[in-house]
Amino acid sequence: MATKEEWVRLFETVVGRKPTSDEFMAAKEGGFDPSQMLRIAGFHQGQGDSETATSVQNKRVETTKSQQSVTDFDWQVPEASQVTNEPMQSAGKLGIILAIVSLVLSLSLLLAAWLTPFVVIFLVLSVLNLSFAGVVLFLNLKKSGKLLSIVATVVAGLVLLSSLGALMFHHYQEKQLAALDQRNSQEMNKDDALDHSDKGDEADSTDVNDYIDKKASFAWTEKDFTALTFAGYDNKEGTSLKEIIKNHGKANDAEVSGNALTLTYKSGSGVNRKETRLRFEKQYDGRFILSSGSAYGISEAVKLNHNYKSNWTKAEYDKLMQGDYETGKGGSKWSHIQKKYGDPKDAFVHLSNYGDGVSKMLNVTYSDYDSEDGKLSYVTLDFIENDGEYYLVQKYSDQDES
Repeated sequence: MATKEEWVRLFETVVGRKPTSDEFMAAKEGGFDPSQMLRIAGFHQGQGDSETATSVQNKRVETTKSQQSVTDFDWQVPEASQVTNEPMQSAGKLGIILAIVSLVLSLSLLLAAWLTPFVVIFLVLSVLNLSFAGVVLFLNLKKSGKLLSIVATVVAGLVLLSSLGALMFHHYQEKQLAALDQRNSQEMNKDDALDHSDKGDEADSTDVNDYIDKKASFAWTEKDFTALTFAGYDNKEGTSLKEIIKNHGKANDAEVSGNALTLTYKSGSGVNRKETRLRFEKQYDGRFILSSGSAYGISEAVKLNHNYKSNWTKAEYDKLMQGDYETGKGGSKWSHIQKKYGDPKDAFVHLSNYGDGVSKMLNVTYSDYDSEDGKLSYVTLDFIENDGEYYLVQKYSDQDES
């Protein structure tokens, strides 16, 4: 006997259609006997009924076995989603591993950039590491390692910025060390020139190389110059050569002529040139003392107007009064001229001392070679300082009579 479900399936297999309600009720009354299936379906029973019934029974058994085999196979074959997820999980793990590698590289490059002198090399590696982190992030956009890849990319970018900072920091340190070395060199030069100064009044060297440093930096100010003592022509009480070298270092150039030694400190060129020139006289004991000197470019310069347009006429220029060359008395005042004609295009203050005190001379130049008709192309004025005021002592212009 068969169950009703088995009988119905077997009926469909043998007869080729579903049973009608009457056929189903007839099968039910017969206990769903497969041997009665052909009779119920309206086929004539004859000699082959037994064989047909047997065939039907065999088909039923085969169908049952086939269904059981399919059921068993379903337990053995993995689900499609399970098969598809395995490579995706593997790719996700690989992406996480690559992100971790990027993080480790970032931290290593950060330490190397700050703790080693090869900053440029690690800066280049930081750029490559950022590119690597970007590729990993792109690969992990739809995988489980996306968040870690974003963190790795951000860290790689910060490490690149930090490497740039390390490069600037190392460059700054190198400049500081170079400046320190230069100062130490100057101190050593001073000590070399004064290695006999603590032994009393020993004679000064007459070898100019003992007082020259071509790379010496210029640091003279007007205050430094006016603080010196100049012996003048009597050769008494002048600042000693040893003291000059001790306080101001070696000069950029030096010259010995007979009993005279001249030191020249200088910097720049043209309108930016600065210079202090000191002349020493040798004493009976072989020591050099300061006798005279001059300097320019070290005083506070007059305010300049590099875009000056000529506003001088010949008549106005002729009205300027030139005073006494020694005292400046009777000369036109610089303060009045500056107020009327404005700031000059060029100017410098010249200091000098020949043992009778510091003299200050101001030179200013108004120049405009594209001046309008009726205006002077240039006017040069020399002033001498007296009691804090500059007085005109000499003047020149492009329309002076030769």
